[in-house]
Amino acid sequence: MSTRRRKRVRLWPGGPFSLLAASAILALWAGWLAFAPVGLGGSLYYLETEGPSMLPLFHPGDLAIVRRGGPYRIGEIVLYRYPKLGVFLHRIVGVSGGRFLMKGDHNAYIDPYHPLPSDVLGHLWFHVRGAGVVLSWFHDPSITVGIAVAVGAGLLVMPYLFKDPRKEDASRRRRIKRPLPLLLLGPTGVVVATVVLVVLLASGVFAVFAFSARSTSVRAIPERFTQSGSFSYSATGPASVYPGGRVSNGEPVFQKIIPSVNFRFAYHLAAPQAASITGTISLRAILSEPDGWSDTLVLAPPTHFSGDRGVVAGMVSLSQVDGVLSSLGQAIGVSGTPGANLSIVPRVAVAGKLAGSKFSQSFSPALPFTVDSVEISLGQSSQTGTATAANFNPASTGVVYAYTSVPARIGTLGVHVTVAAGRQLAVAGGVVGFLLALVLAAMYRLANTEPEAERILSRYRSVLVEAKGSGIDSLKSPVAVASMEELVRLANQEGMPVLHWVDSEGTHRFVVMAYGIGYLYTCGGAPAIEEVAQDSQSQLAEN
Repeated sequence: MSTRRRKRVRLWPGGPFSLLAASAILALWAGWLAFAPVGLGGSLYYLETEGPSMLPLFHPGDLAIVRRGGPYRIGEIVLYRYPKLGVFLHRIVGVSGGRFLMKGDHNAYIDPYHPLPSDVLGHLWFHVRGAGVVLSWFHDPSITVGIAVAVGAGLLVMPYLFKDPRKEDASRRRRIKRPLPLLLLGPTGVVVATVVLVVLLASGVFAVFAFSARSTSVRAIPERFTQSGSFSYSATGPASVYPGGRVSNGEPVFQKIIPSVNFRFAYHLAAPQAASITGTISLRAILSEPDGWSDTLVLAPPTHFSGDRGVVAGMVSLSQVDGVLSSLGQAIGVSGTPGANLSIVPRVAVAGKLAGSKFSQSFSPALPFTVDSVEISLGQSSQTGTATAANFNPASTGVVYAYTSVPARIGTLGVHVTVAAGRQLAVAGGVVGFLLALVLAAMYRLANTEPEAERILSRYRSVLVEAKGSGIDSLKSPVAVASMEELVRLANQEGMPVLHWVDSEGTHRFVVMAYGIGYLYTCGGAPAIEEVAQDSQSQLAEN
């Protein structure tokens, strides 16, 4: 009877150890993709912070890890290139003309250089307090060589760590006499061991970053504020010219009948969470000519105010204005100065705290007038040709950044969690890995305590063929194998069944016939390969 050989495709040609090796390599590759530096083809910059510009978030000697790529938003900490000076790790506080406005948290000024988006190298991923000294190690040749030697030695040793010691040595033709503990557990045990390895490795890496990172980070929250004011002027004049005998906003002032004009400016700061705001406010009148000449009249000196409101008032003597312009005309040899301008300009300077941050701003709008020999009239808008409400109610807006502590986040491969959650995940992963290791140990203990024959019958029942007849006694010079796993592997390779006998003493024997040779495994221990070889040599000598 001839038996057709069948070729079996194996999922893991290298055996279970190749599965563990592949898992370890995949884990190392994933770690490389996540943490490789830019200089070696990765996406991360590693740098040691210097100077106090980013206190209190960063201290000199901290390790900052920056991930390459945008988009970049106001409030983010980014690494940008400053021409001729190097790179700086500062916060984006605004955008102007397509460029970023940068500022160190501890600095009281905005960086002089405003980088383009192309100048920005990446945004801060996370940082480790005091770990910047690690980078200096790689500048020491002896340490670098030592690390290279250690890595090289690890690469040389790795094949031996994952080598299946049961494989036959072609020179000595020896086999081990006991299967590896992991192989006693079958495919399930290999899967569990692989999961344990991956879970413990991932938890360990995650724990390093989660427990070394700060649990909170500083976030810049933009808070808008508005500075506004209200101009007004008044004077007393003939009732026949001005209704009620009073000059009001928008009306011209005739110099021949009005001796002086009173001007008033009321300032208001509208901002959230404003605290301890103080300032000064003053008022000036500026006379000017189109050719560039100007003169300033002080209407009210700087006075202090507290809070978000301040008021200043002053009087302009029209005879004084006429005298200044007449003196100018005589100096240049003309009669009068047609086309002169008069601007009422308050100056406000405020400081204090806004949204918890230091705040310092100034506000200096102008109410323009034109002056001729007859009247002083409100200046016209260049867009509409007439005076508008904006002349009397100027306003400007700005942004100040409030810095608040928020839960810091870490992550990789697009998955980000808070540092606190990351620590919990790392601990949970370690606990799960430990429990799985206990399960693996229990599986191994059960596999060792269960009778070998029952374990073999339950595991390989589908490939066993019950043999009848004289059994093992009819085999001539059988070759003993060291384990049932090797016998089954041989049967798979040759496409042959595994024959099963139970002798009169109750000993279970298993045989695979290949090329006319019987390969035998006996429960309870097979004769050593050396003994079988000696028996074969004795039989040859007798023949």
